[in-house]
Amino acid sequence: MALPPRIDKGLPKRDKPKRPGDSKAHLDFIRSLPCCVTGHTPVDPHHLMRAVDDRPKGAGRRHEDRWAIPLSRATHEAAHANGDDEAFLAAHGIDGRALAESLWRAFNKHEDPEERLAAGLRIVSRCKQVARV
Repeated sequence: MALPPRIDKGLPKRDKPKRPGDSKAHLDFIRSLPCCVTGHTPVDPHHLMRAVDDRPKGAGRRHEDRWAIPLSRATHEAAHANGDDEAFLAAHGIDGRALAESLWRAFNKHEDPEERLAAGLRIVSRCKQVARV
């Protein structure tokens, strides 16, 4: 009995096309910030599910990195478990879209890493101050 042909695992993987809002450096910037809900570190970049078109992205189809916000691992899991991250963030007094937009602007405005980090910390701090009111 003949064996089926093997698939060569050395084949090159097809690169996904780079989208304009994707940036590994921006995700590293997000990881350098405290969680916008709890203030804890370390954080995961959470990509908002309804960032642009009010239609949720499915599994494996996330929005661009520009729509990422810092969430601690436990908070990130809670946001996904909730199913509606905007409602989850709103319950904590946070506008996820506005936060993501502010962080993206700060990332692109400041080339110096220290200035960028200081701007990001101010943005997250103000987000949390608004949430307490």
